[in-house]
Amino acid sequence: MSLKALTQEYVEEAERMDNQRRDEKSLRPVEGFPFWPHEMVRNIVIVCFFTAALLYLAAFMPYFLEGPANPAGQPEVILPDWYLLWSYGLLKLGNDFQLLNGPEGAWVGEWWHVWDRQWWTPWDMGPSTAIVQLPIIGPMNAKLMGLIGLHTPLLIPLFLIPFLDRGKAQRPQEQPFTTSVGVFALGVLTMASVYSINNVIYNRWPVTATKFGQDLIGPFFQFLQWDLLSWMTVLLPLTLAVLTYVGIKTWRERMMDEGDRVFKLNRNYYRVR
Repeated sequence: MSLKALTQEYVEEAERMDNQRRDEKSLRPVEGFPFWPHEMVRNIVIVCFFTAALLYLAAFMPYFLEGPANPAGQPEVILPDWYLLWSYGLLKLGNDFQLLNGPEGAWVGEWWHVWDRQWWTPWDMGPSTAIVQLPIIGPMNAKLMGLIGLHTPLLIPLFLIPFLDRGKAQRPQEQPFTTSVGVFALGVLTMASVYSINNVIYNRWPVTATKFGQDLIGPFFQFLQWDLLSWMTVLLPLTLAVLTYVGIKTWRERMMDEGDRVFKLNRNYYRVR
């Protein structure tokens, strides 16, 4: 057998074995798209966009050079780093208050319990009374209330949602409620960051410092500030969450009515190769 024939037979056998392995290979669903070029191109576009935005801000909107630091003085506005502004804003939303300071507080603080020692001793020690006064609990510090009372209800659900959500949705359109909760959380973080500079906003727009609902809601929620800016901090995220939920539900119903089909957006994520 010549070398040419041997080489030809080797190539044909290798091709036959390769085709056989391909036929025997079990096909499996593949989630997502290939890293190149789909994911890579998308990530490059995102990186370029944010890099261009940073360069634009640095070139055309540079931060002014402040005066020299004065160790003996205190700055007018004291703020943490920008990524902690929301936490500082929640601390500012808290208010010093007296726990149980309403009618129930007066009842607790003025309740005098009188009993005879003979009631709880098996022997007679003579008439003797003991007086116990339950004092009003408090006062509560605004920083403590802002740290525990405002941070806890906001952060704990964000940690629990990934464990409680057992759905298979991949897009925000598939879960309107979860999407609206996320929008509400982002709105609270944004408005709390704005509230962290409330003293600057009060000086520039004095109307934002106007008290609203102090007499109506204040006695029940004494631990919160009730100026116009604090109302906006609470109501704007709620409004955005409701609009998001209603908008997604309306869009889904309209699209389903037009196409008379059930949306299964996850189907686009699976391919067989």
